[in-house]
Amino acid sequence: MNYNLFFEEDDSLYYDILQQLVHSNEQKISEPQLLEQMSLTAYKLHKAITTINNDLMSISSTQHPVYLDEPEKGLLRGNHLTTVVIQKIGLIYLQRSNIFSAFEYNYIYDHQYSKTDYMKENYISNATFYHAEGRMKKVLKHIDFGQINNPNTSPEYRVRLHLFQLYYPAYNGIESPFADLDSLIEMLVDELQSVCDIRYTPTQLNKLSIFLKIWILRMNGEHEIGTTLLTLSKNESAERFESVRSIIASEYLITASDDELDYLYTFLLIQGYMTAQPATFSREAMPTAHKLTDHFMEIAHQEKFLADPDKLDVSPLRDEIFKINVQFTTFYVEPTTFVDPSQVSFFQESYPIFDGIISRFIKTVHNKQTAIISDKDSVNLYFSYMFAMINSIPMDWMASRVHICVDFSQGNLYTNYIVKTLNSFSNANIKIEDHITEDTDIYLSDFYSSFISQTQITWLDPPTPTDWSQLADTIIAIKKNKN
Repeated sequence: MNYNLFFEEDDSLYYDILQQLVHSNEQKISEPQLLEQMSLTAYKLHKAITTINNDLMSISSTQHPVYLDEPEKGLLRGNHLTTVVIQKIGLIYLQRSNIFSAFEYNYIYDHQYSKTDYMKENYISNATFYHAEGRMKKVLKHIDFGQINNPNTSPEYRVRLHLFQLYYPAYNGIESPFADLDSLIEMLVDELQSVCDIRYTPTQLNKLSIFLKIWILRMNGEHEIGTTLLTLSKNESAERFESVRSIIASEYLITASDDELDYLYTFLLIQGYMTAQPATFSREAMPTAHKLTDHFMEIAHQEKFLADPDKLDVSPLRDEIFKINVQFTTFYVEPTTFVDPSQVSFFQESYPIFDGIISRFIKTVHNKQTAIISDKDSVNLYFSYMFAMINSIPMDWMASRVHICVDFSQGNLYTNYIVKTLNSFSNANIKIEDHITEDTDIYLSDFYSSFISQTQITWLDPPTPTDWSQLADTIIAIKKNKN
């Protein structure tokens, strides 16, 4: 979820300016260009720069000052802007937004405070709060709050998922939301580590902590989960997590039902904290994930991308694709990383067959509306599916490979050096040959030969970066012709 949608209007402008700078060359951008793109007056832009610098000062340090300046007339420059700085500023803008305050009251604190007490606690006037609530409702309508890619879920499940999708990217690694729960969450994290034999990575720990906080707060607000996502044994989850239930009851004075413990169990399974048995993710429980996986494998089969399909077990690929689809249709966090469409071109050129399968699949899902996929989702899923195919399909089994004959006149010592270097580029889907064959596509040597008709690349000296780049371009061109 794009949490910047909850920003106040001016803060949204400041955030956009910072985003433009951090993604521009040398963090410099033409002020006339900004004025035109954002329909600003010069006065409003300079007012924005002043406010942004005041905001940056709150997260800056003497060793690494973060600020904007104008090294020359008409040029705006960012100094020491990083993705972490942008995330910290984004969190500041989110926390000072009245729209976000109204949202938190409606979905987190409505059971804990009356609306009047909440407004007093947050120094918000009656008129300001009700105006913010109106804007909040427009934001929620715009993002289809409550809509996910799995029909077999309760309304409360959908609300919790969207809360997680909001808080996780906004706070992850920067600050702890709902800090008053930190001691309880630390106890629960330690208990789950003991009960489930989990070794947390830093990202897993952050993700689990935020999930548990939202879980506790929604239970405290008497928002019960209702039906659970998977057909799990209530006895199994209740027995396994009885100690978790006891901690919550003694420390926070709320009772976690068997359904709630089942919900926790489901999260741990789907997010990979625990190993799930294949029967857990039945077609009945995960119809959309199974349907998407079936369709992906059908398209892959139609492409005939394997040299000898009968010899290769594609079940590892199916398993990986299914795992992606399970997460996408259940506990899916809208991605903020691996979402740059400009990076897709490398994989399009390096893995044209995989690219064709994945692109066709995503386009078909869009057209048939099998699932709701945003532009960011499309790019992130593209990378996920691409990595699954690269990791699951040995390059030796690909039908379309580029064959390179390496033959240097100085003998094996030189030839083997080039071969060893080429073999390190396993992702290039190439096959090295020591003799010319009918399959050879490229002849790589230190001398040109008039006896062969294949494409020739000649390196008189140890290859430079330019030489490797030329070879890569030639491989890509041959791949395109083959496909």
